[in-house]
Amino acid sequence: MPDPRTIWLTITNVLLGVLVVLALLGMACAILCEIRLRYKKRQAWRRELEGDLDRLFHRGHLQK
Repeated sequence: MPDPRTIWLTITNVLLGVLVVLALLGMACAILCEIRLRYKKRQAWRRELEGDLDRLFHRGHLQK
């Protein structure tokens, strides 16, 4: 019969491994969300700048 301490040690190691994987997935998700947020902010800034340039140089009137 196997030693009961070995079974609990195995269960503890598996649970710790699952927690580490969950922590890594959480970090990856947070990093990807931050990258996406920065990309969206940059795109919004570029669209705003393009709109300002269009109004400044009246490019919108030339296209009509």
